[in-house]
Amino acid sequence: GIFWKAADTLVIAAGGAEVCYFTDSNVRAIDGSIGAPGYAFKDDTNTGMYRPAADDLRLAVGGADRLVLNGAKPAVTGSRGGNAALASALSTLAGLGLITDSSTA
Repeated sequence: GIFWKAADTLVIAAGGAEVCYFTDSNVRAIDGSIGAPGYAFKDDTNTGMYRPAADDLRLAVGGADRLVLNGAKPAVTGSRGGNAALASALSTLAGLGLITDSSTA
């Protein structure tokens, strides 16, 4: 259901749990998990953005981490699918110290 939790806070609940909050300054979702991100898609529920811990934001695709942002440099994981241009770009970014390339061929 939808209800007012407090002044300037509208809440959406599903299955007895509060899942989304609208305040006067932002929109907040549940943290989610790798297999069920807090921000996901109607027809692809294991792909989206979630928060496993404080100051740790992750993007999951198919239930697997693909981008990790957490104070350390971003880590790129998953398959490059044989894409030479992508491999070169990731290698260059890693060489500059901007990312950690943990991807596979």
